[in-house]
Amino acid sequence: MEYDLDHIKNLIFEKLSNTIHPDNDDLLQSLISKPGPAQDLWNKVSSFYKEDETQNFLSSVNTAEEWRVIEQRIKKRTQKAKVLRLLIPSAVAASVILAVFLLRPFFTSPGNTGIAQGPAITKEDNIIFQVEGGAAISLDDSTRQTIEAGGGTTLTTDGKSLTYDAGSNKWARIVVPAGKDYKIQLSDKSELWINSATTVRFPMNFSGNKREIEVNGEAYLKVSADATHPFVVHLPGADVEVLGTQFNLNSYDSGQVSVALVEGKVNLSSVAGKVKLRPGQQGTVVNTAAPAVSVFDKEEVLSWMEGYYHFHNAPLSQIAGILERCYGYTVVISNKTVAPKRFTGMIDKNKSITDFLDRLSGEGEVSYTFKGGVVYLN
Repeated sequence: MEYDLDHIKNLIFEKLSNTIHPDNDDLLQSLISKPGPAQDLWNKVSSFYKEDETQNFLSSVNTAEEWRVIEQRIKKRTQKAKVLRLLIPSAVAASVILAVFLLRPFFTSPGNTGIAQGPAITKEDNIIFQVEGGAAISLDDSTRQTIEAGGGTTLTTDGKSLTYDAGSNKWARIVVPAGKDYKIQLSDKSELWINSATTVRFPMNFSGNKREIEVNGEAYLKVSADATHPFVVHLPGADVEVLGTQFNLNSYDSGQVSVALVEGKVNLSSVAGKVKLRPGQQGTVVNTAAPAVSVFDKEEVLSWMEGYYHFHNAPLSQIAGILERCYGYTVVISNKTVAPKRFTGMIDKNKSITDFLDRLSGEGEVSYTFKGGVVYLN
């Protein structure tokens, strides 16, 4: 599990100002005990704190006044946000200088999109590629590189996309965790844009009369036309058969599968029935029932490929699931009475989770807190 630098700064500040929770104290000790960003920052802060100039400054600090200034800045940055406080009024003079040293990113100009606005986003996993019977390979490195995957298979990746030369017909899988997305080109030149929290299985080389893959999660497919070899996508409880087309698949919700057709032709089938979709139509299968057909909103369904998630009249329980996939947090609705409340809006994955939560809480119907890497909606 990774913790970003701002989370480490918060932990160090809490430690040195004697406000750290025992659980966070154990976490910090674990992080600074081994080489890495946490240990480097801890050593830097410790060295800074011991300098004569620092000590002279501390002896002259008006703690109450400095706290007032810092508190005003925090309120200005967060506005209506119910963000956990990083400082407390009773902190000693050392806390003031540590706040300036550690929390400087909070006070940069509003135009800086890199401003930290909340606890760290933790990642449970890397993007993983694995050929059947082979070792798991991480694809997160942003440097363009060529990787030997064994059995004569060569991977080429830049951290966001993958192409390959296959040495066998073995099946492989790619797992994209929460907070990330990835693109892959299959052996027939078909392309898949894979959304977060999604697993795809596919043969390294297609053989036989059909081109078959499996998708669990969400993906956008651009299938290479080949009338003699239909392309079949197996989903939980449904199958999609195509000849050459572009469409979006979504099986995030348990027991429900949606297929939105952008262009071309697809057949959506379940054990209870089969329908042919036209461009602009979406087929939905609920608990393996016969597919239902409706018109879909492209902006709402496809905007995830640009890092945006539009939702219309969606219950908070559904929004919580989207936040988990976007940012990798666990989101818990601690007050069940707010779960059915409905909202219309957009999540911008390019911004921090607190950017969205601040806007949500600004409506006055929902508040939020962070604790141990979990978001609680109240």
